[in-house]
Amino acid sequence: KALDADASGELDFLEFCYHLGSCKRRDPLMLSALTRYGVMEVKTLIHSEVSKALEEQRQMLQDQLELLSHIPSCEQAAKQLRQKRLEKACDGSDSGQHGKHVGNDESAK
Repeated sequence: KALDADASGELDFLEFCYHLGSCKRRDPLMLSALTRYGVMEVKTLIHSEVSKALEEQRQMLQDQLELLSHIPSCEQAAKQLRQKRLEKACDGSDSGQHGKHVGNDESAK
């Protein structure tokens, strides 16, 4: 945005190189600020894309677990996986609960 001289919304390679070269010769602080800004934008974009992909994967795994729980030979394994998921959720909120669940889970096997 800061280097887009023609306000096209895009920055072609030649436009970028021209401005980058002139900024570097004129003001190293400006170059540093522009670099930091670009890195922050990329970091934000990557974070949002990774978060979105992880949520999609989590949902797909949850759906698959639900499907497996309806297959008679997989019911017990699906039940154990659900219990582990609940333990992990409880572990984040109360670490004392985790030990109780693990002990109960071990006796159920």
